[in-house]
Amino acid sequence: MSLQCNDFTEALKVLKEFQGFNELILLQVLLSHSWKGLGRVGTSKVLKMSERRVRKIIEILRAKKLTDESGSLIEESLKKLFETLKIKTVGRGEEFQVTAYGPLSTQLLEMIVSRIVDLRDYLVIGTGSSNSIWMIGVSSGSAGGIIFPRVPTDYVEKILREVEWEGLENSLLIVWKLYEEVRSDAVVIYSLAQLCASS
Repeated sequence: MSLQCNDFTEALKVLKEFQGFNELILLQVLLSHSWKGLGRVGTSKVLKMSERRVRKIIEILRAKKLTDESGSLIEESLKKLFETLKIKTVGRGEEFQVTAYGPLSTQLLEMIVSRIVDLRDYLVIGTGSSNSIWMIGVSSGSAGGIIFPRVPTDYVEKILREVEWEGLENSLLIVWKLYEEVRSDAVVIYSLAQLCASS
């Protein structure tokens, strides 16, 4: 099953209902605690957030019935998103890391290609740095099926030499200069939701 735009927007809609909390922060805590299975201390370290703040967010997620006592997701739209989305490092170079996010629907991939600048803007705002992202592309599952819109050929060739093709069907590819597991992944999910909501 491939993720559609509405899978991202529905998950974000649930997080928008929390007054006084940024949706991206909530998503980062959910990814770290519920998806990666880290406890409060581990979540605090990965997110560079105080343990007290993490504890408060986890308690609120439980109280609002998004997670159960063990931290597992019980809210349906978030659960579907987290169970379907696969995040995989598919290549590394000296100065970059390539991460794939999928499976995404053909329609969503086409929208990403046509609105690549908008997606980049959302990613830059989410990461807080224009230097963390080098390139954005999409893959249909083969070397010839990888497209990096608006990127010069010599840069693309450098990246393509470093990428594992297996399992890249219908994926968004981000070439990171600075990748922080969980934090960067949450920014991608949040940015896709924003892109979908603005279409």
